[in-house]
Amino acid sequence: MATQRADVHPITPETRASFRPVAERRLSQVSVRGATHNLVEVVRHLDPTDQFLLREESLKVLRALRESLCTYYAVYDLLEKHTGLSGELTAGETAERGNVRPKLRFVSAYATFAAASQFVHATDSLIPQGRREELADCTVPADYFIFGQGRDEDLKSALSKYYTALAEAGDQDVPVFTDPLDAVSYTRSFLMALCEQARATGEGCAPDLLACVADVTFRIDDLELTGWDTAADRPAARVAFRPVTPQEVVGNEEAKKRLLRYADRLALYDPTVGRNPLLELGGLPWSVFLDGPPGTGKTSLFRLYLTRLSERTEAIGLPLQYEFIDPGVKDEYYGRTARLLTEKLGVAHRRDGVFPLFFDDLDLLLLGDRNSPNVVGADKDILNLTMQHLDGIHTVPVGNSQTLAATNQPLGTDDALRQRFQDRLPVDGPVTAEHFAQLQRVKLQHATDLGMVAVASRDSGRAVSAEVAEGAGEQPPVEAIFRSLNLKLRGRPCWEDLGALCAELKREYPGFSGRTLENALQTLRVQSADFDVPEEWFESPEAFRAQPFERRVELLRDLFQAITGDMIARELYHHFEIERRYADQQADSDRRQVLNRLIRQYEAEEEFRRTLGKRGRNGE
Repeated sequence: MATQRADVHPITPETRASFRPVAERRLSQVSVRGATHNLVEVVRHLDPTDQFLLREESLKVLRALRESLCTYYAVYDLLEKHTGLSGELTAGETAERGNVRPKLRFVSAYATFAAASQFVHATDSLIPQGRREELADCTVPADYFIFGQGRDEDLKSALSKYYTALAEAGDQDVPVFTDPLDAVSYTRSFLMALCEQARATGEGCAPDLLACVADVTFRIDDLELTGWDTAADRPAARVAFRPVTPQEVVGNEEAKKRLLRYADRLALYDPTVGRNPLLELGGLPWSVFLDGPPGTGKTSLFRLYLTRLSERTEAIGLPLQYEFIDPGVKDEYYGRTARLLTEKLGVAHRRDGVFPLFFDDLDLLLLGDRNSPNVVGADKDILNLTMQHLDGIHTVPVGNSQTLAATNQPLGTDDALRQRFQDRLPVDGPVTAEHFAQLQRVKLQHATDLGMVAVASRDSGRAVSAEVAEGAGEQPPVEAIFRSLNLKLRGRPCWEDLGALCAELKREYPGFSGRTLENALQTLRVQSADFDVPEEWFESPEAFRAQPFERRVELLRDLFQAITGDMIARELYHHFEIERRYADQQADSDRRQVLNRLIRQYEAEEEFRRTLGKRGRNGE
């Protein structure tokens, strides 16, 4: 189990939620010159395009405000205890005695700094970079905010000033709020000013108080505050994954072509405008659904898409972040699954880069139709949130995000969810002899380059050099395997023969896939490494560890046996038999289940007839 560093204090959603009632009360009861105002209603009426309903932008402002107020209370309570302020106030000290006032000022300033930083961070992605200069901005005088009056008093004062700023903006002859994003921009600039004045106040406090936060990190979701510095704990712009080239994806030509095109088109997004020019014309679906049997290359297609997208965005300096959504998002605690999934889906609403989303094994994440008795709790949360994400009221694609999903069983997911994907790509994997021959070459290319594979191509002849064949661990001929499948073999198997073998095995058992081939080749790599590490390498550094790295690779290479065509053919057939045996066993199990059900049904019918006969004889 991972341990939490002692100097990191997570302000968890559960902790913040405990302060939600008081935060909502503060937002709905803002006192200004003796009158009480509801900020929710005030923000609602800022939108010039809709004075009745609450638009998404205004709703996000209010949610971020509520969360930041909860953070204020959580951080304030922590620092109140850490500085000893809570004990002094409990003992009856007043703000004017001893060092209570400096502590009040410091604790209030830091809690305000944390709350304002969270709001600014949470709303950063709502406004495209290129529009920030043209939207509404709020300026406040220096030393405008008060710190040190007390926990509630300081917060009430800040909210009162926020209300006043909104009211004054609404009274201008020239309308300040002419765009739905103006409310977001205006509130952000107000909170940024509050954040900077809180920082300036706090940094002027006594050294012993500053030491309380100097080396301490407060983690608020993906935001970290260390001292008076903020850092977003977001993945780096360059993502890390195993790259896949188009040559490595064998078969699936149509899916490969489309995904490469989608990656190129997604990289046309302009963060300064907040829109992809291709959306004006079409050709960039918001969501893509890949379905095909297990082992046909769906994950490889995901990696190919990410590889191309990473290359394109890196070339033009466009930030790239992706989210992988799998069954790990499910949580046993009520409501937490929805929160985890909402956070992952939320990156699609950012406007400062490119943000693809991936659902792998969708059929395992969403177990069946919504009306199925198996779909309860977390499954319903996932289904509802995913459907809203794909095509909900607030789904507004701007061409910087695509949602890709893959499944082995498309009928195992909800019909309505499946229909919300805009593009469908069948993934069949390698099918022809040429496909399988190419796939084997790709998978063994590195070993071939090192001279560890002794397989010829039809064009280059079938002979294997004596140097390579020596110690190659040649097995008995495999003509019998080829004859059993009505395949002709002349001499040692070449790549084309092995491709034909795979194609025939797939015809015999459709479950034979690219993954079956990969598993067979992995087994061959183990067989090729049939050696013990020499004792001398551990006893004498000069024998191995003191050698250059490249020389160590050569020393190891000399211990391996070469992989031959016979070995590959035999292992392919062995894995084919294993897969077919599993399928036969599953079929037998299914037949037994059906048979047992029919037997129970027959016995029940017989018992029913006997019971009915008895009642007839008894005159019932």
